[in-house]
Amino acid sequence: MCRSVMPDHVMPENTPTFFPTAADFRARLEEHHATIDHLWVGY
Repeated sequence: MCRSVMPDHVMPENTPTFFPTAADFRARLEEHHATIDHLWVGY
């Protein structure tokens, strides 16, 4: 669904995540809105 520049187990907090579609980005926000307070997004 989305890809990070680095694997999750070594991903620093400021590494951007890339989403192939706006729908994928929206789904990520909906799924994690209550537990994550920030997300670095690349485009």
